[in-house]
Amino acid sequence: MSGRVESQRLSRLSRRRLAAALPPTSPSNPLHDLHIHHSLIKTFERVCGVTWLRQHGVDKIFKMDPKMAATTNSNRIYLIPACLINLKHALDQVNGLLGQTSAENVSIIIIMIPKILSIFETLVEEEGLSDIVTLKSFQWELLFVDEGVLSLELPFLFKSVFINKDNSLLSSVSNSLWTLFHIIGQPKMFLSIGKQSTSVLEMYDIYYKSFDKIHIKNDGEYGALLIIDRDQDYASSLLTPATYSGLLHEIFNVNCNDLDLDVNNTKLKKGNLELPMLEEKTDSSSKTIKMTLDCNTDSIYSEIRYRHFSTVFPILSSKAKDLNAEGNKMSNIQLDEMKQMISTKLQQVIAVKRCLSNHILACETIVSSLGDKFEDIQVVERSLLYNRNRKSNFAYLDENLCTDANMFLSLKFLCLLTLTQGITNEEYNNFVTKYLHAFGYKFLYVFQNLITASLIIPPTSTKLQIGIPNLSSISEKLPRWQNNFQVTANKLKQLPTETDDVIVNEPTCPSYVFSGSYTPLIAAISKILLSVEHMNDFVTKLLLVNDVKIGGPIIESLRSGVDELGERLSKMQTDNTAMDLDVACKDLKMVANYLKSDENKGFFPMKPRSLLIFVVGGVTQAEIAACHLVEKSTGGQILITSDSIISSGNLMQAAM
Repeated sequence: MSGRVESQRLSRLSRRRLAAALPPTSPSNPLHDLHIHHSLIKTFERVCGVTWLRQHGVDKIFKMDPKMAATTNSNRIYLIPACLINLKHALDQVNGLLGQTSAENVSIIIIMIPKILSIFETLVEEEGLSDIVTLKSFQWELLFVDEGVLSLELPFLFKSVFINKDNSLLSSVSNSLWTLFHIIGQPKMFLSIGKQSTSVLEMYDIYYKSFDKIHIKNDGEYGALLIIDRDQDYASSLLTPATYSGLLHEIFNVNCNDLDLDVNNTKLKKGNLELPMLEEKTDSSSKTIKMTLDCNTDSIYSEIRYRHFSTVFPILSSKAKDLNAEGNKMSNIQLDEMKQMISTKLQQVIAVKRCLSNHILACETIVSSLGDKFEDIQVVERSLLYNRNRKSNFAYLDENLCTDANMFLSLKFLCLLTLTQGITNEEYNNFVTKYLHAFGYKFLYVFQNLITASLIIPPTSTKLQIGIPNLSSISEKLPRWQNNFQVTANKLKQLPTETDDVIVNEPTCPSYVFSGSYTPLIAAISKILLSVEHMNDFVTKLLLVNDVKIGGPIIESLRSGVDELGERLSKMQTDNTAMDLDVACKDLKMVANYLKSDENKGFFPMKPRSLLIFVVGGVTQAEIAACHLVEKSTGGQILITSDSIISSGNLMQAAM
């Protein structure tokens, strides 16, 4: 995988955009204080440093706090996410400042991340601050997260798009792709799976037609772009990962690759029901260890990040023995060799020792957090995926809610159950009642949010307008060998058979990221794109996936033909011609015969043998690890991009 070179060029573009949003620097312009929202601090550090900000007119930097007292400087810059509540907090502080200072001496710039919406301008007008407050927008480009992984670091996009059904932020995704293609060139083929992904490509097509498309190369570094909605494969984000990097994101708080290694404040502990008589005594003297998950600076993490967790401890043990042997060797060196050792090896050994101790502590925390539950969870999740033992699976869900009482885990298992095996009205109502009794009726809206995001498939009504009153209960008891989830997953061989032997030490199947239970959808499609040799095979296999659209240069000649047809139909004044034929993406089923024609025979195998993936709504570490294995097995190259790196806990928190 690659991505660091592209990221360096994108970072320069981000700083150039930020400089345009900041007030111009000159001796006559006063210095401004920067108030930055706490959720943006880590990401903003990746864009620019303090020295750069001081060179561009920033005096002091504060973490934005709605309760913070007014500062002495009346010239301020606010950097906040595109959220109405955050903007209201900033405007309240401005109103408080105007009560102490004349409006003539006040200069306020509010920079919205990633864009300004019309409702924000309306709120500023309603507050009577249009002459004082200047609204600006700023969107940083894709940031380097890991080798072969770029992220926009917009964790609020999932909630905005899939829960609030607000697609206004999707233009930020299309804009980032448009900028990226100026650097790496445009892929020859676009594939979109899901409504939001199709909308992103439609908006990109507008950018491409409206602006300087002459500067975008059609023979780019990547053969194809695959953009997919998060709701097309919720299973990959809800299942418990078995890789080291996946469990780190599942247990700890990770923000822009910075991990808070706090054993007393993990994600799971935050979701536990607070009972005063069962509260654990925590060590107040323990400090949170900051740990950067960067394979370029941490060689140990580079080696174990995509490993199955069962193989991580032996590797760390071997590293500890090697480090101990290195220490013994240093203690026996001569005096004249000590100076050279201090200048060359000592700092390196200290850094490796620090990283090793952090990884051992992280592994111990994962084991203590999951404990014996890890194996039980994997057994239950495998039964859910293969539609087995439904009664015992629901019993485990009910038991987990009553014994562990974790608000995030309980919701996660409910979502998995409804997606894979379904749930009856009685079971659903009983679970909701117990959940609200445990955590409070203030969380009633959470279930509606999960239904809106399609994380929960609501049970169908059991009331049938038939004269047989018990027919509905009888139908519910009848065995269903497969539902829609199993049918779709089996088409792409995402569910390995019982005879498939998944080796976790040297894995060959991407399903190892879930201990051999499930292959993520993007890994299955990536394997098809990088391994097929003929267009006929590609079309046949991709037709098994629902809601696939295709676009890009590969269908340009088809689009020109459709344009001519559209012109002819527009002259015919009939109601049947009210369709939009000039779209960026075509349904794969509609253009299957065209793709199989002689004109596209030479497209596969892809040249270059590389693939760019964007997941709208966040990508998981398990999916990244699975694509990494596909990359190794096919000899291709995969660059994964998304709006954020997520875990199952992030999805549950987004609904709250």
